[in-house]
Amino acid sequence: MIRAIIFDCFGVLTTDAWLPFKNQHFGHDPELLSQATDLNKQADGGLISTAEFIRNIAELAQMPEQRVLHIVTNNVANGELFELVTELKSDYKIGLLSNASMNYLSDLFTDEQIALFEVTALSYQTNFVKPMAEAYLDIAERLDVVPSECVLIDDQERFVTGAREAGMQAIWYHDNDQLQAELSTL
Repeated sequence: MIRAIIFDCFGVLTTDAWLPFKNQHFGHDPELLSQATDLNKQADGGLISTAEFIRNIAELAQMPEQRVLHIVTNNVANGELFELVTELKSDYKIGLLSNASMNYLSDLFTDEQIALFEVTALSYQTNFVKPMAEAYLDIAERLDVVPSECVLIDDQERFVTGAREAGMQAIWYHDNDQLQAELSTL
């Protein structure tokens, strides 16, 4: 029985500006790509500040810091998906699990959208970065459910795999129609 639905933020509830930026500016160079990925993991894990992350990424990309900040934080909320979340809220506990270097929620969402989440687990606060099993187990515990009662929705296959390995059901998100179809089968 499903009691909780947990959404990823970037790439699901909003667009994801970081991954295209990373691929465009560092995808051609495995060393730079590795460095950018490592810096992102450090920021998501709360090991470096967002300012340090932006400064280091700007240096790697040879771009002004303000330009990098503008590009990688230019994410747009998925309004259609929030309509579905609003409908689901009457029957399920709703969670947000995101690898994030800071709390962007008030910049990304309205107060009403934020209020839909019973629990918000951001990696820089929990120090659990997906796909660590602890990230999934922590949010399930905070939602007061067992992992098998959860469905995680994420756009990254490795995070879907991590959720399944932690005992959750999971949907690899591609678009809103596909998500609704897969949710209805659960």
